[in-house]
Amino acid sequence: MNSEFKISTLKGIYTKKEPVSFCLSGRKFIPGQTDIRLKISYLDECLEEICVEKVSAQVSVTLSTSQYPQKADGFGCSCTFYKNGRLCGQASTAFNFINTEKQLIRYGFLSDFAPEITNEEDSLNFLAEFHITHVQFYDWAYRPHQYEGPASVYTDTMGKVIDSECLKRKITGCQKRNMKTLGYGAVYAAGAEYQNMHPDLSLCDMEGTPYNLIDRFFIMDIQRDSPWLNCILTQYRFALERAGFDGIHMDTYGFPKRAFTQREGTLQLVYLEDDFPDLINEVRNVLGKKAVLIFNNVGNWPVAATGAAPQDGIYVEVWSPYHTYSHIRQIILGAAVFDKPVILAAYLAPFRLEKNKGSRRALNAALILHSVITSLGATHLLAGENGAVLTQGYYNDYSLLTDSEREHLKEYYDFQVRYLDIFYDTTLSEISETHTSGENQEYCFSGCKTSADGKAGTVWTIVRENKKRKVIVLINLTSQTDNEWNSGKNDTDPVNQLKIQIPADGRIFRAFKASPDIKQGEAQHVQARQIVNARE
Repeated sequence: MNSEFKISTLKGIYTKKEPVSFCLSGRKFIPGQTDIRLKISYLDECLEEICVEKVSAQVSVTLSTSQYPQKADGFGCSCTFYKNGRLCGQASTAFNFINTEKQLIRYGFLSDFAPEITNEEDSLNFLAEFHITHVQFYDWAYRPHQYEGPASVYTDTMGKVIDSECLKRKITGCQKRNMKTLGYGAVYAAGAEYQNMHPDLSLCDMEGTPYNLIDRFFIMDIQRDSPWLNCILTQYRFALERAGFDGIHMDTYGFPKRAFTQREGTLQLVYLEDDFPDLINEVRNVLGKKAVLIFNNVGNWPVAATGAAPQDGIYVEVWSPYHTYSHIRQIILGAAVFDKPVILAAYLAPFRLEKNKGSRRALNAALILHSVITSLGATHLLAGENGAVLTQGYYNDYSLLTDSEREHLKEYYDFQVRYLDIFYDTTLSEISETHTSGENQEYCFSGCKTSADGKAGTVWTIVRENKKRKVIVLINLTSQTDNEWNSGKNDTDPVNQLKIQIPADGRIFRAFKASPDIKQGEAQHVQARQIVNARE
């Protein structure tokens, strides 16, 4: 990895009314003694170049956005460093602008709010460097049924110490970086003290035993006529009006899916998938249109019921039996029908279980999974607090990235933003299984073994198209022995011979290729040769 010179964004996303700000760093970067040239590009087109002499560690540039292609978004920024007129090095990043017509959620997390926290700015800058637009504040409340603590410093149900002043600084820091902040709040969880006072509000099994998680979080009845609903709505209002959040991450546990209420001694069966949409509607009505709402569909359930509810994205926490790359594809395509941003929380255990000294298996797993999720038009909740990644459902037990892992993963996040007008073009249809394999001959691939569903030992071909654009994504799985997304992955051997034949629906105006692993993600033009009435 090249760490002699670095460039990164200082905000997760920008408005067109403000300069775009960058942080410059690296082992050989000397503030005040280095000149830079910034090249701003859109897809394969250079839009403008800007030179800055004797640059400091932070630089802000005003861009000629009025001259950019209309509705274009997702820009590359290549930075060339000079000292005394001599080329010293290169680095790159990407950025995009807030667009109310093109909603996108790049989700990150924060979970450390203790009084002794000293690296607040480092964590916030990491989120900005990775272009995060929305941040989940995990386990920030005093109790699941009472968010406000008894003092400015308090201890939560799991024993974590929280300083409300640290919490406020992180909320404000995110918002200054144009990131939306969401307070974690389980929709039906109450502490033991609340459940003991209101046992009739618990959800129970058929024997009348209350459902709970680790004997600390008791699951309450969320039906419209349940007093619990008013309790949780009061906490959500506190999160926005008093704590200062922009929205709520409405968590669930994935169980129970059916349960019994026990009112006046009578058991009544309830189906939670029927109650969740009503709950989301009620939260929206209470918090208003501007509040950001994300509901957790644990294990892809119950997306069919909640997808149309008034939330800002379709968020799926991925668990077994969804364990293969083809399952990831299935989840994303199923959620995409609701025409909202799709976010997957797919926690990568290899960073915790397989991260042996010198091994790249965890990083390889992250790069492949990120490629899969991005190529199918979704985003991935993975990175956050303290330069770390999530490996399990309890976010406080995150795993730190090494400097090398961080740099490499950043290249993929940059690539995602640089080409977001391709990856997140909602007019594209995913046609891989109907146009590219078996008896389907519209798109032909030769020179190596390919698959349309992410099989190990193949190049995975993902094809999306509309009437004006064809997008072909190639994900190299040829060195892999399994197709499980949550296992460490081998280093990838290059594929040197791959021929692609596509249907000639009309004149090709331009064709280019790009990879986060080649030339810092810059687009390279491709020469296409037309074949008449033949398949080679």
